[in-house]
Amino acid sequence: MIAERPLFDLRRRGPAQGLALGLLLLAAPACDPGATVLNVAPAVTAVGPVTFDNGEVTIGVWLRDHERDSVDLTIVAELDGTPLTLDEVEVGLLGLTTLREAPGRHHALRWTPVGATGGSKLRLRVLATDSEGDTGLEASTPEFTLSEGLDAP
Repeated sequence: MIAERPLFDLRRRGPAQGLALGLLLLAAPACDPGATVLNVAPAVTAVGPVTFDNGEVTIGVWLRDHERDSVDLTIVAELDGTPLTLDEVEVGLLGLTTLREAPGRHHALRWTPVGATGGSKLRLRVLATDSEGDTGLEASTPEFTLSEGLDAP
């Protein structure tokens, strides 16, 4: 007759054998030389609020990155049907800080579009690229008039 017992029944082993087995089990995952941690692309989790005051547009952008890498933004605006790349804003688009936790870190970007009025229509597309070179998915807004603005998410 064969007696069945669990493979790791430490009650029937000596204390030294139990300790050695425990240390072996703890060290096993750390010894894997093939483990690679990939960078997670950043996310623009939200765009808003967007306000218009005295010819200046303030754009709220929320940034999240799992590794908390800094990010550079690319913002393409469509103002009254004309596409524009925002490369000159009063608050820079390079090296912005992020948070790991949702919804991310808020940044307020200020832009003074030439010839914009309260009746101008605006649509925004925002991309974030982290310091590792990974670009996340595009965040976009619906079209809205500057006088109405866009609410916070």
